[in-house]
Amino acid sequence: MAQKKLGIEIKPYKNKSYERKHILQMKNIRNDLAHGNQAFNEASSGLALNELQELLVSTTQLLNSLFSSIDSYLQNEYYLENVPKR
Repeated sequence: MAQKKLGIEIKPYKNKSYERKHILQMKNIRNDLAHGNQAFNEASSGLALNELQELLVSTTQLLNSLFSSIDSYLQNEYYLENVPKR
């Protein structure tokens, strides 16, 4: 949403991209936990250690990319270019 509304371009952090399928999987697990559809042990029971590691890596890469992109947006004052006219 911020990407479209504010013009923030999310670029890979240190040229490391993330797997969208892992982010979607994490989102679904998180939602199931938050809404009480599953307990933590149920949500993680079908995941092998290497799968958890892949989810962690993708999530970390996405967050690093997001924070780096927001920092660049603010440091370069790109928000001044997108001020709506009244």
